[in-house]
Amino acid sequence: MKDITKITSLTNNHIKELAKLADSKERQKRGEVLVEGAHLVKEAYDLGILKEVLIVDEKDYLDGITNILVTSEIIKKLSTTSTPQDILGLAKIEEKQIIYGDTVLILDGVSDPGNFGTIVRSAKAFGVASIVVCEGIDIYNEKVVRATQGAIFKMPIVKMDLIDAINKLKDKGYTILTTALKGATDIELISDINKYALIVGNEAKGVSSDAIRCADKLIRIQMSADVESLNVAIATAVCIYTLNNKRK
Repeated sequence: MKDITKITSLTNNHIKELAKLADSKERQKRGEVLVEGAHLVKEAYDLGILKEVLIVDEKDYLDGITNILVTSEIIKKLSTTSTPQDILGLAKIEEKQIIYGDTVLILDGVSDPGNFGTIVRSAKAFGVASIVVCEGIDIYNEKVVRATQGAIFKMPIVKMDLIDAINKLKDKGYTILTTALKGATDIELISDINKYALIVGNEAKGVSSDAIRCADKLIRIQMSADVESLNVAIATAVCIYTLNNKRK
């Protein structure tokens, strides 16, 4: 027999507590985040970080965790999308540490959730060991979690001060590469790079002066003269893919 709790009231205390997770500070304090939709719920469940699931239909029951049968109105109250799916989960936010693999990515002020999501998925696809976030974005914002399509739970992502991160990576023998439009070397000409940390910047302002100052090399992607710059998510994917293939 399925063990299911039933909640129908929008003013239920547990629902009120879940609603508080829309606030970043509350998520950080509790170490929990709401995940919306079947795909993200399954990703969190398969990784063993799903604590409970809110379902409208008993067919969505999941073994081994708390199942709460709710109304569509409750899902809508907790959801941030205009047409939410009738399933929502409560997942643990696990504390992450940098994994010092061959490639580390540093985000210096990236602020758009869509760009961040694309960057995380590309980083996972192309073998980036860790992502360091220096200002710019709330990692577990609901839009960010949705944009990563679950990759956020599989990638070591840590928040650090930019200079501290660069110093630690340099101490471990990383070459610091920073994207730039001026005074930079064509990425195709970069060679003899073993392990590296790539710094990419804010959508509007680009990388900070500290990132430029601390870089071992400034790099750019050769483009048509008719195009001034690429979207940061696209540029990041191109850089990682190109650099990793050159290393091979």
